[in-house]
Amino acid sequence: MIKADWIAVDWGTSHIRVWAMSNTSQILAFDSNNKGMGQLKPHEFESVLLQLIDPWLRNDVITTVVACGMVGAKQGWIESAYHPCPVDLATLTKQGAMIQSPSLDPRIQVYIAGGVKQLSPADVMRGEETQVSGFYCDHPTFSGLVCLPGTHSKWVAFSEGHIQSFKTLMTGEIFALLSQQSILKHTVNATDESTTEWNQTAFIASVKYAYNHPEDVLSALFSLRANDLLYGSDPSAAKAALSGYLIGNELRAMSTQLNASFAAGSYVALIGATGLTAHYSSALDCLGYVSKAFDSEKMTLNGLALNYQSLKTGVQ
Repeated sequence: MIKADWIAVDWGTSHIRVWAMSNTSQILAFDSNNKGMGQLKPHEFESVLLQLIDPWLRNDVITTVVACGMVGAKQGWIESAYHPCPVDLATLTKQGAMIQSPSLDPRIQVYIAGGVKQLSPADVMRGEETQVSGFYCDHPTFSGLVCLPGTHSKWVAFSEGHIQSFKTLMTGEIFALLSQQSILKHTVNATDESTTEWNQTAFIASVKYAYNHPEDVLSALFSLRANDLLYGSDPSAAKAALSGYLIGNELRAMSTQLNASFAAGSYVALIGATGLTAHYSSALDCLGYVSKAFDSEKMTLNGLALNYQSLKTGVQ
């Protein structure tokens, strides 16, 4: 039976993922469910956590649990403070940067990592800073842009071990709203499984159009519906085009930072789900930018391991 030396937790709005870890930060076991922060009241978090990790606990040892993400939000288990940007990643992983949760089970001590805030322009993140720390752990000489695509894509300007600034773009959420709740849902949602394959040609064409004509993106989006009504369209091509318009618009919004980063000889570090980072990589490539993709799970665990080591050594 597996017993964890410590436990890593990535607790977002919609899901919780947990890993039993060894003292050398090797993965011993994994579990998850869909009981994210958005579904829970503060007093419910501990029971949800224990449902997943109970088999890994010892009765005679207190097991350290290190968590990141929305579990530390105002609506989470307990609020863990935002750290002002610019911020040194070494500061984020210290024991003093975490807050201990009010857990009742004597077998666990739960620590929650803090997020990062930017006062002007106003922006916040929770969880992504742990992934950036994990990335920097493996790439200590990196300076440039780190992109974490998702529901709310984060672009982090990073140099000399510091998060200098960051920007959030709601690309993923806008895609979900338009494809599921707007008039475009009739055009992009296939009813025949044979039409659900990704159309890379439509995606790339739309990325380029949105990047070069950002003033026309809203009109281009409606044209997807009009083209379907007048001529009929392949839902897979329309869905890929919708994604391309939104990601192309996102890259145009980041063009000043992208150009400055590449002038300095850097690449975009992409951290996220494999399929999504592949789309961002191809979008960047078609615009002449270089990117490298990194596994989000590995970066998360790297970052949480840094937090754990601070707790283990008592680094304040």
